[in-house]
Amino acid sequence: MVVESSHQYSLEIIKGKTNFPIRPVQDNRLTIGAGSCCGLQLAGSNMPILHTVIQIEQGKALIEAIAPQPKLLLNGIPIQTSPLSDDDSISIGPIEFVFRVARPQLSMSTPIARLSGSPLETSAHITPDKRDHSMTNETTLKNLSASELVDLMEQDFQLIQQYENRRNQGAAALLSHVHQMKEKQEEQLQDQEVLSEQEQLELLADLEAMMEELTQFSEELQQRADQLTNREKQYESAAASLLETQEKLASQLDRTLDHVGSIEKDHNDDGESKRAIA
Repeated sequence: MVVESSHQYSLEIIKGKTNFPIRPVQDNRLTIGAGSCCGLQLAGSNMPILHTVIQIEQGKALIEAIAPQPKLLLNGIPIQTSPLSDDDSISIGPIEFVFRVARPQLSMSTPIARLSGSPLETSAHITPDKRDHSMTNETTLKNLSASELVDLMEQDFQLIQQYENRRNQGAAALLSHVHQMKEKQEEQLQDQEVLSEQEQLELLADLEAMMEELTQFSEELQQRADQLTNREKQYESAAASLLETQEKLASQLDRTLDHVGSIEKDHNDDGESKRAIA
């Protein structure tokens, strides 16, 4: 028994682990990248928030690379923008797709992604976060040694740096895409002396949708920055508590040594007195 897809355009993932190998192009547009708002979300520390956009206009498919890295390959050739045809091979880093046109016949066992799903798992190198997130608890942090705290802080600093790099790269890619769309819209306005009221409303809706996406990205990035800031404060508090405990132990050890020395001295004095009496 087979199930017929209702989507005319789709991507078939042929290299990369995923539960949804068929990704339809919905609403004539499919965004690809690491961002949670992308229609096809790819995992990987080097994957920008928005990497590629596939656009369907007047029955023709067009693919455009928004970010420069990793390179977008079409049939093995690096491209910036190009039209798409049926059975074209698309590669982004370690992930490979095949662009499908028309209504593919699919077996019941082949799952289809209807909406934006979880990130695509790939064989690409992804630096894992090996820390136990329960250790962010302040009580647990106080039980760590100074070297362990330093290691955790270094890992967080690296995460912050990667996060900032990806945020800057994603923001630059989004701004570049916005500028390109704006230039295309200006060219269309020059070709058309007067826009109809319906066309004006559609253009305004597109701009509002784009601003909503940018706002969502900004809020997500701000939340991540606040979480990292709070974690740094917890580390600083735990380090200060550990240092204070070490100072108290050192002071107590000094007093113990002084007391032991005093006992030994008294013992020696008693021995000398007994010998003198004898």
